[in-house]
Amino acid sequence: FDSVTLSFSIDNTGAKFEYERHGRSWHTVHNNLLKFAQLDRSRFKLEFHTTVSIFNILDLQDLVDLCVQLGFSPHFNLLTSPDYYSALNIPRAKREDVVARCWWSTNEQVRSFGDLLESEPELDLLEQFWSATQDRDTVRNEDFKVTYPEMSAIIL
Repeated sequence: FDSVTLSFSIDNTGAKFEYERHGRSWHTVHNNLLKFAQLDRSRFKLEFHTTVSIFNILDLQDLVDLCVQLGFSPHFNLLTSPDYYSALNIPRAKREDVVARCWWSTNEQVRSFGDLLESEPELDLLEQFWSATQDRDTVRNEDFKVTYPEMSAIIL
């Protein structure tokens, strides 16, 4: 092959990555990404493919910044299932800061999520979100509210 595209499913960094990818180490993944970043870019195209959800909508610019640092191309798509984890589940009355954070991004696709949040109705599934999240936290011995204090404050 003259060129190869390598795509990485990276939805967050640090402790949030480890929460979302339970059992995985951000340190190990980050070190591997640093190694891939050293590949010959005339032959290798490197991409992040991020699924945007209630877990990472506030952190998208951090992912864009990491992509710039590593020389990867960022790509984003909106989570649709399970719908209670969708960013559209953020109540409309509490979206202002989230929308602003998206609009401040240097990435056009991230800015478009701000437009989406401003125009789309809420899913009104926070009860399901909290039930599923608390069940998962109990099994995994984790705590969404500790890992995501900013989002917790928004959706509580």
